[in-house]
Amino acid sequence: SGIAGNPSVNTVFEKMDEVLQKSKGSKNAKGDKSTEQDIVIATRRSWMNGELNLPQKKLDEFPAYVASTITLQLAPPKKMSFARNNLRSLFSSHAPQISCHHVNYLTELDLGNNNIVHLPHDIGFLQNLVRCNLERNRLQSLPDSLLKLRNLKVLKLCRNNFKSLHSRIGDLDCLEHLDLSNNVINMLPPTLPRLRQLKFLDVSGNGLAHLAIQPVLQEYGRRAKRAPSEA
Repeated sequence: SGIAGNPSVNTVFEKMDEVLQKSKGSKNAKGDKSTEQDIVIATRRSWMNGELNLPQKKLDEFPAYVASTITLQLAPPKKMSFARNNLRSLFSSHAPQISCHHVNYLTELDLGNNNIVHLPHDIGFLQNLVRCNLERNRLQSLPDSLLKLRNLKVLKLCRNNFKSLHSRIGDLDCLEHLDLSNNVINMLPPTLPRLRQLKFLDVSGNGLAHLAIQPVLQEYGRRAKRAPSEA
């Protein structure tokens, strides 16, 4: 169970030490002792400053120790970075107790430069998320629930394996920055013009023959055909 009330630093760290002992059997970071120590230090810092930073630690999966401390509400971060690791997904079967529901206070998530092939189906729980970096992974699609992130302002999807973008990307009506560069996209989704707050859009390095949106072109063509008869 979690710690009720407003626990002291010592009380929280003692509880974290208990969690650490229970997670000693984890295979995170291939048994690297220095990495294990880095994980412990980063998790303790996150309780103090709300930021969990574990970039470039050769992690193959979400650390079980971190998962346990988060689910116990010992170190709930508002910013989380696992950039430049070897993750294939945000969470793993080795930490089944954690889900996006447990980190729904996140405002920033950085998973750039991993090997992620899919996102959690419940990512829509991250209702406070403002910035999400998913660049340089192996993603091909976005889960439907991601379109529920109505506070999201920055979404970086460059250098993945997208052939198309979710048809309802326009539901992200707060989005200001969208980087789709260096994928294999050959057509822009019809709802893209609904992103009225968009200030930055990069679609370079794709297979786009033009920047026109097909349904918009079709509607323009229909209007052009009607024009002579209405004249």
